[in-house]
Amino acid sequence: NLDGARKGDSFEELTLTMWMKQPFVNGIEFDYRYNLDVRNYSQITDASNILHQMLFECSRYMSIFKVGVGYDLAYLAYPDFEEGDFLFHKGFCYVRNDLTRKLSHQLKVYYGVKDYLDGKTLSETSLAVDPAKDRLDRRQHAAYLITYSYNKNLTVHLEGNYSINDSNARYIDYYDYKSPGVSCGFDYRIKPDFYLLTDYSYRRKNYKGRTVTGATKTYKQEDNIYAVNVGLQYLLGKQSSLSFNYLY
Repeated sequence: NLDGARKGDSFEELTLTMWMKQPFVNGIEFDYRYNLDVRNYSQITDASNILHQMLFECSRYMSIFKVGVGYDLAYLAYPDFEEGDFLFHKGFCYVRNDLTRKLSHQLKVYYGVKDYLDGKTLSETSLAVDPAKDRLDRRQHAAYLITYSYNKNLTVHLEGNYSINDSNARYIDYYDYKSPGVSCGFDYRIKPDFYLLTDYSYRRKNYKGRTVTGATKTYKQEDNIYAVNVGLQYLLGKQSSLSFNYLY
């Protein structure tokens, strides 16, 4: 884990995105996207990682709704910490609807399986690992998004979401948790090809069996995670852009 005092956790990050959108049959549209994210920590080298993500999606307008289904495959590799490598398979679907010319909403759900390639799960009786059994997490997630275009330059969004994580680590259900979250932000067009992007999020993880020992008592672990993301994006062309982001 990174230092809670934020010492030595600075990093450099390189991202690359490629996508393709192609009309299919009977009004179905096919989308393919590939994301590469390389994050290099200068001091805490075990946290450096490389993410490869491929997303396939088919969508179609049905009456006043846009309905989509797809498959999302992510591979996260830690060059200096192989036990953390995993594949994350996700199947998802969503329904989107424009309530007015400016206001739209969307409901999206997915079911995922997080397969740790070299990481082992916990034994049945302690926090020691079981060398004969790989760790496997199953994730259920639902998110409801509202988007409002205030004018041609400003768009705001608000999302509420909920996740359930169920791991095969049986000892006190150490990795199992339920996690509600909320996020909001806005996109502002400064110039025709220049945008300011913001997002503010909060997530709470309520662990099922994991406990923390305080000064006077033992209580269930509950994590509060806050994040602020501010970025600038410049459109180089119809299919390319240059972005700068700050995440805290």
